[in-house]
Amino acid sequence: VYRQGSWRQFRGGEVMDRTDRQIAQFVVMWAPYGWPPADRTWVEFGMSSERLHVRCIEIIGAAEGTRELAPDERELVGQLVSIMMRRRIKGIFDRVA
Repeated sequence: VYRQGSWRQFRGGEVMDRTDRQIAQFVVMWAPYGWPPADRTWVEFGMSSERLHVRCIEIIGAAEGTRELAPDERELVGQLVSIMMRRRIKGIFDRVA
């Protein structure tokens, strides 16, 4: 099964791989402060802040397309969705202000 942006295969019921979980946990951990700093994102994952944003959207998209998530993964993705929605709303209000 193709996963947007990653070309990973669906193996043994595992939808979120270790890196996906680490990215989601990282973003959730930084949520009280807004968004992870670019330098921390680069050190942890070797990607820009913009790429992290896109990767989070890809993780959410892959999770929405399956019923195979474990309960803890479903909760983590739910938290990620909430963070991404707040980030989008904040961006809209920042452009209006």
